[in-house]
Amino acid sequence: MKSHGKFVPAVLSIALLAPIWLEAGVRVEEKSQVQFSGMLGGMFGLFGGRAAREGITSTSVVVGNRKLTRSGDTGEIVDLDEEKVYRIDWRRRQYSVTTFEQLRREMAEAAEKMTQAAGREKTDTSPEGEPEYEFDFEVKETGQTRNINGFDCREVS
Repeated sequence: MKSHGKFVPAVLSIALLAPIWLEAGVRVEEKSQVQFSGMLGGMFGLFGGRAAREGITSTSVVVGNRKLTRSGDTGEIVDLDEEKVYRIDWRRRQYSVTTFEQLRREMAEAAEKMTQAAGREKTDTSPEGEPEYEFDFEVKETGQTRNINGFDCREVS
């Protein structure tokens, strides 16, 4: 990631987004929050920080062939005309540019790695290629019956 001084992200944002702010477009604000109950939820809330307690709010603006998504101190501008993705870190005042071709190449490499990993996984299982499982259980009726929601039910253990 290259650092281009204090004002470059601001100038880049204004230059790329001026048409978005001036034209009529679509603006969407989303809030995402994950909650866990019990002891895990308490630990998550305690150590998860502000985002865990209040959730994450992100704003997306689409005008023409450009889309800005901003969530907290980070953002992303996708420009379909230039076939580029700008990732912006407003807190550090940095940005990076990735072309669609670079993204395609990275995705192809990741897919190839996954295929290779799946090939190695198949050789690590049983000789037939499928894992074997064995279960042993016993079910006994207790003799208790009850009508639940219109159904005659029997208790088993």
